[in-house]
Amino acid sequence: MSNVIVGSSFNNKKEEKAAAATITPGYLIELNSDDEFQNHSTAGGSVVPCFADIDKWQGNDLDDDYSAGDLVAGWYPGSGDVVENAMLDGASANLAIGSFVQSNGDGLLTLYEVAISAGGVVQDRQIVGFALEAVVPDGSDTRFKLQIV
Repeated sequence: MSNVIVGSSFNNKKEEKAAAATITPGYLIELNSDDEFQNHSTAGGSVVPCFADIDKWQGNDLDDDYSAGDLVAGWYPGSGDVVENAMLDGASANLAIGSFVQSNGDGLLTLYEVAISAGGVVQDRQIVGFALEAVVPDGSDTRFKLQIV
């Protein structure tokens, strides 16, 4: 697997913000009310896709997390862009090529599921993208190739 987050990108929109807490490259992130990046916090919730990129300026790679206060390189992929090393929750169901994924609520992604409340109402879940490769999680978080919808 390559040592990059950004695959194909049509607009290559990036932004730097301080990290609110530890962030791993490849995690889905969002802005908080203090104008800092944090791991996306709502499972299946609304999302403007943004992923923590590698801090290449410090000589870091995929395995080097950002600490609270570090400047995080956030990448906003658009529809059709490819995230080379998105992070799938180790407890997620298997992904087939083309499987939709949603936020896991902690920066990780998980297999998209339709949620129905006890009253039979379908709960709104937002798809982030779809897998470009099959993934069988083994209990640990797994990197995979994702295309943004």
